[in-house]
Amino acid sequence: MKLSQLPLLSYFATIDHPSKCYNFHLAPSTTTKLAKLGLHNISLASHPSYHQKGSTLTFSSYNGDLNINNITTPFCRLELSLLPHLDSNSSTTTELWLPDTPNYNNKLLGVGNGGFSGGIVYPDLWHQGTQHGFAAFSTNTGHNSHPLDGSWALDNEELVTDFAWRAVHESTVLAKALTKLYYSSWSAPKTYWSGCSTGGAQGLKSAQMWPKDFDGILVGSPASDMTHLQPWALRQNQALEDGQFDKKTWLLVKKEVLKQCDALDGVVDGVIEDPRKCFFRPEALACRPKKKKNCLQPHQVEALKTLYTDYYDQDGKLFFHRSEPGGEDFYDSMTPSGFPKEYFRRFVLNDTEWDHKTLDQQTIQLAQDLDVGRMNAIDPNLVPFAKQKGKLIHYFGWGDQNIAPQDSIKYYNSVENHTRSTSKLDIESFYRLFPVPGMSHCRYGAGANGFGAASQTASGQPPLDPKSPKHNMLLALVQWVEKGKAPDEIVATKWKDDNAAKGLLRTRKLCAFPKRSVVIGPTRSDRAEDFNCVDPSVAV
Repeated sequence: MKLSQLPLLSYFATIDHPSKCYNFHLAPSTTTKLAKLGLHNISLASHPSYHQKGSTLTFSSYNGDLNINNITTPFCRLELSLLPHLDSNSSTTTELWLPDTPNYNNKLLGVGNGGFSGGIVYPDLWHQGTQHGFAAFSTNTGHNSHPLDGSWALDNEELVTDFAWRAVHESTVLAKALTKLYYSSWSAPKTYWSGCSTGGAQGLKSAQMWPKDFDGILVGSPASDMTHLQPWALRQNQALEDGQFDKKTWLLVKKEVLKQCDALDGVVDGVIEDPRKCFFRPEALACRPKKKKNCLQPHQVEALKTLYTDYYDQDGKLFFHRSEPGGEDFYDSMTPSGFPKEYFRRFVLNDTEWDHKTLDQQTIQLAQDLDVGRMNAIDPNLVPFAKQKGKLIHYFGWGDQNIAPQDSIKYYNSVENHTRSTSKLDIESFYRLFPVPGMSHCRYGAGANGFGAASQTASGQPPLDPKSPKHNMLLALVQWVEKGKAPDEIVATKWKDDNAAKGLLRTRKLCAFPKRSVVIGPTRSDRAEDFNCVDPSVAV
């Protein structure tokens, strides 16, 4: 320890952190300053609560439960109420968790939501945020509901706008101001975002609409193109319904997919490195006159061909990419048709009796024309964000059952095209994309799926070394923002049965797109160091 640190540590030791927390309030001068930032009618929804070292955390919402014993990072919890729009009845709840000064890393982290859910994301507030010294915040986006429940959106434009972008933006502005106030800082902290699915779209929307909100954004499997995603989801669900697949049949399909495509990457490990190279032929499983068991009926073959084929509109234009071979472990739990049905019934048509089987081009076009609440987060212009020195890391699972994996590549390519045509910037200077072989939606799946991103640690899949930017993608983002070291590769971890308590199964290198991971060791290796990230043009 440096001698110069001793006075500072002595000062920290004299702070009565519980009293500081309990006495925190929004003085008139503070609310006046917040009003100048466009934030009105801000209040503490409850008295601040202090959670001391060694205590137990028990919180629950539609975005997940948090049950932690013997916490190591004490913090102050603020529950805040925002009225985002003075002329509406919408109200947003935001929580801000502030670690004690000795634990605070001078950074602020916002964590994203999932599905249509409104609720504080308690698991990521702790596991990604406060546990590691971040001041951390989460918003319920203006409502409380289950991820598949869109009933709150019916005929309520203000709530939809809150959900689409406004609640996150205003919560970010508020969290920055109060964090600065709480720690008596002269400047705002470095501010980061981490979210997957809806949370990923929230991150992209922030970069597109509010380029100054975040210094670094970690985006996973974003549900960013809602007007194309939801018709596609109905199509995929109809294929599954037509196929009438059970778990036994999916195991049969998975085995055949791996038989046809697992070895394409040079490693037979149950994971397809790049499914774009896999042209799976379900006809190989078709029943024959003398083979009636462990085979597929004609309607099932056709259903799989639909599932694994890109979706084109009536004019022959690509509408949305396919589900990829290799995600069969979770295709039996693909987003229920209730999700896209809710979108059209509650958000687009305001008709709770609408029959999803009547979906036609006119309704699809209406959804695109309306883009309710401006939910789509597909603007390719990230130049303002890049010029603010913002950095974005984007990841997706090749086995994603809810969103076509190639949609992420499509967006990345659109940003690159726009950036090259409108600026002197190179996309690599502010945006890195990491495909994750075998991972399903945000987590789980056959591939290495633990790298410090949203919901992973809370689900039992932490990074091998949570404190290392080499293993923890969020810390890699922080390192890029604050030290200028961009990540070219991340080491992801696969735990036995996706449970760290059961021990390590393997590690793998995730490569920044368009590079790919190539084995340089044994043809069945469980070590990341036996792989290299190489350019796609390199022959292997």
